[in-house]
Amino acid sequence: KQLVSILILIICVVFSGTAVMAQGVIVYKKDGGQIKVPYANLDSVVTYCQQEEVVQNEVIQGHECVDLGLSVKWATCNVGADSPEDYGDYFAWGETSTKSEFNHDTYKWYEYDDKNYKSKYTKYCTNSEYGKYDGKDVLTSSDDAATVRWGSKWRMPTKEEFEELDEKCTFTLSSPNGVLGCKVTGPNGNSIFLPFTGYIDDITSNERGTDGYYWGKSLDLTNEYNSTARYFKVYITNDNRGNGYSSNEFRHYGLTVRPVTIH
Repeated sequence: KQLVSILILIICVVFSGTAVMAQGVIVYKKDGGQIKVPYANLDSVVTYCQQEEVVQNEVIQGHECVDLGLSVKWATCNVGADSPEDYGDYFAWGETSTKSEFNHDTYKWYEYDDKNYKSKYTKYCTNSEYGKYDGKDVLTSSDDAATVRWGSKWRMPTKEEFEELDEKCTFTLSSPNGVLGCKVTGPNGNSIFLPFTGYIDDITSNERGTDGYYWGKSLDLTNEYNSTARYFKVYITNDNRGNGYSSNEFRHYGLTVRPVTIH
């Protein structure tokens, strides 16, 4: 590796008054070796510095994604966000527009049966006892906030893709521009940032700055009431480290969305 001091030395030798008597230049290496270069063989001297390889993120339908070495590529930002640190918009599961209140009364796929004094889900119901059975357990494109807001090549992650993120990536606390969250690094060394967005219940924001909640597109089939859906959570551990896991949350809650793509 060439040093700036070597360049200065060469320039001094070439352009000093004694340069007429010199036959070339000698580069002295740290290991004790020498490199002699006659002036006749010397065309130019250029210094350099070692640079890290810059990973170019792919842009799909106007939005950046990162290849983490997984089955899908992950977006660099949340839906509604302008940068990785921005929280973006909050959505109830299966809704594609944000709103100010997140409860049963405002949830698109829920209604109360006054006749039978019973609440029920009108879509994504796998148990007829608790709603209008349709057997759907994965969001269609028309109800996927990522697809509707970003385009047909984007969608919300599945349960399996959340589990892959959990099992194959490492999670470390990070705070770019003062925003706390998790840096998620894939097996190939590339990474994304998931801020601690929290969630909204009714009009109350919860756990912002300490936990991040991200909707997936899969219904929680372990809940017979069909009232919950899968999401991914990043958080601070008791020993002040970052971590993540896949779980389930009430469908009417407001969570953020981090899209994925296979393109």
